[in-house]
Amino acid sequence: GGKEAAYLFGAAALMGIDVPQSRDAARVYLEKAAAMGHPAALHLLGEMALENNGVVPDFDKAIGYFRRAAAADDADAKYSLGVLYKHGMGVAKNEAEAADWFMRAADAGHVAAMVELAIMRFNGAGVARDQAGAVKLFRKAAQRGNAGFWAMHDVLFANGGSLERADLLGYAARVGLDVARVQAALDQ
Repeated sequence: GGKEAAYLFGAAALMGIDVPQSRDAARVYLEKAAAMGHPAALHLLGEMALENNGVVPDFDKAIGYFRRAAAADDADAKYSLGVLYKHGMGVAKNEAEAADWFMRAADAGHVAAMVELAIMRFNGAGVARDQAGAVKLFRKAAQRGNAGFWAMHDVLFANGGSLERADLLGYAARVGLDVARVQAALDQ
């Protein structure tokens, strides 16, 4: 069959949807789809290399798959590369490179990448500090389905848009967000 059929069967085997769950079968079919240039298959193979059956992740293999998928314009792969660079997993930690990959994924509509990039802009991590730009990006992410954004948005603008750390943490508590998680995001 074609690359889409190989991808769908590989993904189904990986997750055990309508077929017995089998990482080995998944790998075989995903590799067939990847050989035919299927970007999502490349991304899943990268994720499998990171999981590596609970053994030490194979970062080199994962990065290779992610790069090939990103070159084929796969937003998930671009996001995954951003995460690896942000945390220095398998590559030297590089916030500027992470921001670049998050921007590429965000430009392709990836909501989590929008949030990551907004946090980086807010903190000036890897990019110039741009709180107004961060708010715009958070808004864009919310419009695409980021839960909790609109409540925070309304509180921010009701309070003159003050973006001081203490204000943000207070707003987060007021709208029921996980304050520890917001604090950790601000500390990144």
